[in-house]
Amino acid sequence: MKKNNKAIQVREALDAIVFHHRDFKKCWRHIESCHASFGGNGEPECGLIMGDTGAGKTTLIRYYRAEYPPTPTDEVQIMPVLTGTIPTPATMKNMATELLHQLGDPLADKGTLEARTRRLRTLLHKCRTELIVLDEFQHFIDRSTERVILDVSDWLKNLITNTRIPVVLVGLKQSVRVLEANEQLQRRFSGEVELHPFGVQSQTRTKELIGIINTIDERVGEVLGEKSDLSQYAEKITLATKGRISEIMKLLSHAAQDAARRGSNSITLTHLEATYRSKIRRVRPSENPFSASWQGSENSKGAGKSDAKQPIKRNAKTIAAL
Repeated sequence: MKKNNKAIQVREALDAIVFHHRDFKKCWRHIESCHASFGGNGEPECGLIMGDTGAGKTTLIRYYRAEYPPTPTDEVQIMPVLTGTIPTPATMKNMATELLHQLGDPLADKGTLEARTRRLRTLLHKCRTELIVLDEFQHFIDRSTERVILDVSDWLKNLITNTRIPVVLVGLKQSVRVLEANEQLQRRFSGEVELHPFGVQSQTRTKELIGIINTIDERVGEVLGEKSDLSQYAEKITLATKGRISEIMKLLSHAAQDAARRGSNSITLTHLEATYRSKIRRVRPSENPFSASWQGSENSKGAGKSDAKQPIKRNAKTIAAL
């Protein structure tokens, strides 16, 4: 089957955008502040970033690390910013293995916990690591018992103490419970910031959301031929995506690709309706915010609210700063 060039162009154009909205910049500055504490006389400054699934946490981590890429040497890779995902189940051995693997240790899963931890400290020094960023911090909470896994949080506390490398933890909002349960670990963290979903309740957030939608509209219009005036659907887009930036991008990217495949010059409600049904939520027309038969629902009242339980450098990709 022949590929649709415009659909590919639209996807690539939107994949190249990173929106530096207010919360993104606030979290970026929080990471920068922790990073800057490396090598200081006092204890390293550590931080916590929270947000719902799809709020943009992973994108934030990826682009911060891209500002400090690894540099190969004959012996190891110099890695100023080490990123990793906290495994599940979160055990001390699994944690050591994950970080060793990210540092390029070919024997990451070999040896006792003590041996892996010693190798990890040695490699962190050799790789000149200045900052560790760990995603999925909520994995420090056991799913079956809802209890904080204290031995793993103690292991992390000791790693910070022994290496004097600042750590930024990233996870869902309930992650804060881990710090509340371990006072010594909590003492090493200066505070937390949050990536909130977009909503229509706040004038500032609505303005940011419309700015994002307009930027996407312009990029799509450059490929398809016309702008779609997507901002008129801002409330529907918010309801459809719960205000999550990753869901907004997914919805509009797939709708634009659908428009390209159908030979349309712009995104219409038809494309949004079909994309929501096939890519976001498989629902009846009456439950689809973009359907003509949709009359609203009780679910719309919480749109844009969190559903969790209790100077920026530029890289090669396009960045839209709002």
